[in-house]
Amino acid sequence: DSLNACILGKDAVPGSIEFDLFIKEIQKEMTVKAGQKCTAVRRIIVPEKFLEDVKLALIERLSKTVIGNPKVKNVRMGALAGQPQVVEVSEKVELLSQSQEIVYGDLDDFEVLGAEFNAPDGSGSLLILQKMSSFSQGLLMWGYSGYILDAPKAEFEMAKNHLVNALLNVQHNPQYIAQYNQRERQKSNASWTAHNNRMAANQRSFDATQKAYRESTNAVNDAMMSTWRSQNESSDRMQSQFVDGIWEQKNITDPNSGNTYKVQEGYNQYWSNGNNEYIGSNDAYYNPNTDNSVNNQNWQQLDATDDGGW
Repeated sequence: DSLNACILGKDAVPGSIEFDLFIKEIQKEMTVKAGQKCTAVRRIIVPEKFLEDVKLALIERLSKTVIGNPKVKNVRMGALAGQPQVVEVSEKVELLSQSQEIVYGDLDDFEVLGAEFNAPDGSGSLLILQKMSSFSQGLLMWGYSGYILDAPKAEFEMAKNHLVNALLNVQHNPQYIAQYNQRERQKSNASWTAHNNRMAANQRSFDATQKAYRESTNAVNDAMMSTWRSQNESSDRMQSQFVDGIWEQKNITDPNSGNTYKVQEGYNQYWSNGNNEYIGSNDAYYNPNTDNSVNNQNWQQLDATDDGGW
């Protein structure tokens, strides 16, 4: 019997065309039926520095191999010929695992797409799983459907062929699918419109609540500030009146300039020459503009301020 090998050269680095071709061929040799194939690869020789890269690349490629009934669509690797072969292969794998590491797969845990079972009475059962995917409104959905066939031994093969053939030749109505997709889009658009309207209404309600809160808070703050200012002004006036009382002075205002001055109390009227000089008098008929002692100056009569400082 021949003992064929597949050898990876040192210059076939990961990512190169040669490396990818090597992985593809090894995956094919591991999944096709060897039988009496004299050219089947039985040894893989890899440079030590590429061992991990080869292992990861093979795991990735083998994980895409669908195992099951070869008559089922998308299945790429079938089952063993019979139960004796299952026992023999399991024993060989167990023997190898004593000195080797199993890097991919499990003898007791695996997925199949289409499996046959034989009952003790000779009747057969067939399980087929179909995977589906659909894309709608930005969402990718995966699903599956299962089919189970039970039939007497004499009728099992014919029933199996009919079921597999029916599944392989199922045709979908494109018009129905287009109408369904259109209805789904309309429902999705209506849902989004309703959602956006609710969000807009919630925002308007929130804005109105915030506005009312700000106005109420501002009104309270304004009232508090107004009271504070009024109290401060009253306190300032009382303080000023108290000081004026101690110094026996009061405030008078120049009607022309609007300036306010502190003057000595005790007079009914005051006159100013605009140079911070003033004359006080209790004579209602006195006018310094006619007084020869203060001639050549322009005197303006001042008004007492209404601050209680008399």
